[in-house]
Amino acid sequence: SLAEFYSYNTPAGASSNTGLEIAELSQFFFYRDTDDGTLGFVMIHDKPSNRDGGRVTFTIGPKEEGDSGLPDTAALGVSDDSGEFTVAAPEAKGVWAWATCCTDGGAIKGLEDTEFTFWITISSAFQGIGKLAARVGMEADELAELPSLSEPVKIVAAADGDGDGIVDERDNCPEDENTNQSDLDQDGVGDVCDCAPEDPNQSNFCAPCAAQLTASSPTSALLFFPVLLFPFVLRRFRG
Repeated sequence: SLAEFYSYNTPAGASSNTGLEIAELSQFFFYRDTDDGTLGFVMIHDKPSNRDGGRVTFTIGPKEEGDSGLPDTAALGVSDDSGEFTVAAPEAKGVWAWATCCTDGGAIKGLEDTEFTFWITISSAFQGIGKLAARVGMEADELAELPSLSEPVKIVAAADGDGDGIVDERDNCPEDENTNQSDLDQDGVGDVCDCAPEDPNQSNFCAPCAAQLTASSPTSALLFFPVLLFPFVLRRFRG
């Protein structure tokens, strides 16, 4: 479960114990439970036994007209520590302060496999944190560092019909799994769904390819660019 993954308080007290913690880094990512398939959103600040503690306050929710914020099914999964993180869809808020012993953070559970948009807005500046990053990739093995500790971050969950970790809007073969997005003839149609993968003049005249370009895909809850375990779209906002 999401709570078991976060492993609050065990073995390191008053801390997350995911194995992903990094000193003086605040990170966030999506987590897909391998048992029941549910989707959650995780935030972790710092690493246990770092040389100093820290603090930050930020909100999660809609910011612009048309933003959905967190879906109605969103609920508190983990609060690190008790009372510091609250969830009331479409919004959530974290008011965190941690000592040298510990981390802070939390997790939101109940994110449906549907499209949604929310923002992370820093309302009280980071202290004791030098970097903010999104953990991305199907194996959570890559950190996408953000250039600012203060700018709002927009997160858009979007459809990924073929389940290859690339959202349909950016997938050159949205109905065929192709994680490498290979496109030999550079015509915008990926090789796995291109009837003539080495000829840029043929793809538009092949019925299966034409159908591929216009077909719609079912919705899933993966994201656009900057996830543990997944892709999401992360867009920086400059006011």
